[in-house]
Amino acid sequence: MKTSKPMKSLLSTTAVLVISVGLTASASAEDIVIGAAVAKSGWMNAFDGPSLSGFQVFMDQLNAKGGVNGKKLVLKIVDTKTEQAGSKDAATQLINDGAQILLTSANFDFGAPGGNVAQAKGMLNFSLGAASPLYGPQGIGPQAYSSAPSTYLEGNGIAQTLSDLGKKKPFVLIDDTIDYSTQVGQGITDRFKKLGITPAGQATFKNGDTSIATQISKIESSGADSIAIATYLPGGATALRQIRAAGLKQPIATCLGLGGTDWVSGVPNLGEFYETAVASIYGDDPDAGVKAFVADYTKATGAPPATSQAIEGYNVGELIVAALKETRGSTDGAALSKALDGFKNFKMLGGEITYSDSEHIKQDGPVTVLQYKDGKAGFYKIVNIKN
Repeated sequence: MKTSKPMKSLLSTTAVLVISVGLTASASAEDIVIGAAVAKSGWMNAFDGPSLSGFQVFMDQLNAKGGVNGKKLVLKIVDTKTEQAGSKDAATQLINDGAQILLTSANFDFGAPGGNVAQAKGMLNFSLGAASPLYGPQGIGPQAYSSAPSTYLEGNGIAQTLSDLGKKKPFVLIDDTIDYSTQVGQGITDRFKKLGITPAGQATFKNGDTSIATQISKIESSGADSIAIATYLPGGATALRQIRAAGLKQPIATCLGLGGTDWVSGVPNLGEFYETAVASIYGDDPDAGVKAFVADYTKATGAPPATSQAIEGYNVGELIVAALKETRGSTDGAALSKALDGFKNFKMLGGEITYSDSEHIKQDGPVTVLQYKDGKAGFYKIVNIKN
């Protein structure tokens, strides 16, 4: 068995990468062991990677200050390989290796199998960014949480952005491959209805489609003045590239699933493009705390965050530690849930969140919107959604 080479700062003595059965991080009886059943390989790594690194930045900062209630956090990571079965297996391994709290992938479909394993033991489990409300009491159980804006809220933000731009004939394009993008699409259509806007048309596609020529023809013939897309990488980038290559220049608004700029080079001079996000990681967010985080993240990892998912991971750390302080360091799942369910307008990096015994995700409130000009992303505005 071989371990991976240490990553600068983040995979320090408090964070060990577990890549094969039986390999564990050493932890004292006074440490709090957090297991991460996340994708270190496969397409979900584009989402889990930044979020996990954001959590590690928070954890290292906390440990440098002495931990929580005198206890330090130790992180163990097992690669799910972007497989649902891998999520379950990784969670089982981590729990057997002593994890007391579990982190799971930033998507309900790929995080829930691991979350279910933790829930069966009454263990607190936090997704690193699942936007589905099902990652909570409705779909997993009372110890399941996410700090992310809900899929519905993301969709609402997309529709509101196009409405604020004065668009009255949007075309809605929904990637119905997974729960995430399907629910974002529902949020889009519901918000348009609430705003009294009737879409010019609607179509669906799959993330793995190599061509969306049929859908593009529908957009062209609809007379749409804008396009709302619910999708995610990598297929979402392929779809967008084809839309712009077809000469469609209407403003496009989309969700966090297309976050970052690594894919933008494939769409020359990308502009008139808007994306919901946790915050702007491009040095222009109005929150000074976000700017400081980006600087700390860059110093710790050697590169700035790839997407605002990194802030999701940091938020998870803030929430877990705030709950641990309430329980005086106890990792009992029921006790931690009781603490979290009492959080009202809890201030996190880049936003606030309110939990209750029935809602374990951000359902309304401010949504950051980014704008891409000539392929470069930056802060555009904040839309406030009340549901």
